[in-house]
Amino acid sequence: MNVRAFKDRCRSPTIRNGRSGFTLIELLVVIAIIAILAAMLLPVLSKAKMRAYGAACMNNLKQMQMGATMYKDDFNDVLLPNAPFTPSILVGGAKAWIDTSLLGTQFTNRAAFSSALLAPYLSGQVNVYKCPADRPPTGNMDRLLSYSMNGQMGAVYMAPAKFNDDAPAKQYVKYPDIRVPSPSDAFVFCEENAISQNDGFLEIDSHNGTFPDTPAAYHNNGCGFSFADGHAEIHKWMTKTLANAKGHSPPVSGGRSNADWLWFSQHAASDY
Repeated sequence: MNVRAFKDRCRSPTIRNGRSGFTLIELLVVIAIIAILAAMLLPVLSKAKMRAYGAACMNNLKQMQMGATMYKDDFNDVLLPNAPFTPSILVGGAKAWIDTSLLGTQFTNRAAFSSALLAPYLSGQVNVYKCPADRPPTGNMDRLLSYSMNGQMGAVYMAPAKFNDDAPAKQYVKYPDIRVPSPSDAFVFCEENAISQNDGFLEIDSHNGTFPDTPAAYHNNGCGFSFADGHAEIHKWMTKTLANAKGHSPPVSGGRSNADWLWFSQHAASDY
């Protein structure tokens, strides 16, 4: 008997004729472990995604604010003119994005953004106007605009026409006008909720406790803002007033004692 034949005779039948595998119980244990790991990782991944969205939003707002700063430097401290008198960002119609009649119009028209006053200072970028955390609330096409400009800022044309005169709240025409609140506290751009966004102009109510145009709450009940001194931040709302605004028609009412309305109005304009 040769060596190969001897080895074949001694080899176990199980090894020779078949292969061992996982039992049903072992497979179920593996599946259960994978499910537990997935449940542990999903919140971490979700938080990482939200942080990435927040970072992208801050980058957008800083670029827009830098563009507005360069504009006022070119025009002897005159602030970037606000809509609706001129297309600083975008002049829209009378209906918000939630209305399907705006499909295919200015909110999805890249040329409208490319011809705005701010465009040359952004090197023609269009994607900078959209926050990745902003998702359409309806079946509408994905719009290009997430941000609007403080309605009290850039009043070079509004002030003489008494447009949006929220007196005694101040309208700011030139950069030196921004004293109270200070440039580090006075916001210029912020995210606007799709329920009210119909242009690049954010109307302000400094007296009645309402949000005529509604700031967004896309970042875990937070909203992206840029400020006149050039910095940007995500401000966390202290109540659920703006987070729960989805599906409601503006104006959204917070009330004069609402902590979010107080913060917002105090950072939009001053009465003195």
